[in-house]
Amino acid sequence: MLVSDPSNRVKVAIFENAFISVPEVAKYFLTYAKSVLGVTKSIGFLYLFDSLAKVGRIECPCIYLTGLLDPLIPTWMSNTLYNETHLSSKRQLYEFPFGKHNDLPVMRDYFENIQSFINELLSIKPETEQVVLKQ
Repeated sequence: MLVSDPSNRVKVAIFENAFISVPEVAKYFLTYAKSVLGVTKSIGFLYLFDSLAKVGRIECPCIYLTGLLDPLIPTWMSNTLYNETHLSSKRQLYEFPFGKHNDLPVMRDYFENIQSFINELLSIKPETEQVVLKQ
């Protein structure tokens, strides 16, 4: 909700292994959840974290980082959210072929991709100094 509300003035959003919603992740993992979720989307879930309903309102630049070998969050979820972030002033999707759920920061070019994205944003304003990410 923070990023999708323009009044919060978020300057850039970085999403790593983003998921559509808790019920969608549950459907991916739990075969019995499919029948439960068919009755009502929110049964058994206190917080839905329904990202899909919110990303369409995001206006700030967004970077999506996803591991193609993530056993918890299927890659198609990040791809779907990326595609639905159509109001974003700039967006980028980086896929890491050998990335899993908790190891993206050790993947080759992880920080370089983020740095490049931020530098591209800063290059729009030539008077702005380049920001260097510390690893």
